[in-house]
Amino acid sequence: MNIVEFTCRDIGMDCSFAITGSTDSEIMKKFIDHAESAHNISVLTADVIFKVKKAIKKEAKSRNSDHLSGDNGDPAHVPDPRGD
Repeated sequence: MNIVEFTCRDIGMDCSFAITGSTDSEIMKKFIDHAESAHNISVLTADVIFKVKKAIKKEAKSRNSDHLSGDNGDPAHVPDPRGD
């Protein structure tokens, strides 16, 4: 599962709000709700929308993914059973 993340600080706001989700659209919906309730912003400008979309961070896999992982954290690395 892909994970996307955003924080208000990513766009220069003095706010510790952080969002995670599975799509950019999900992040935008959550941010809009937060912007209305916490920042009293009822309409987002195109500039704010652009900044939010640009600031969304994407990760390839969730942290709880059940992929193989070697000692170095690389999912493609499988340790040699001989210890080499």
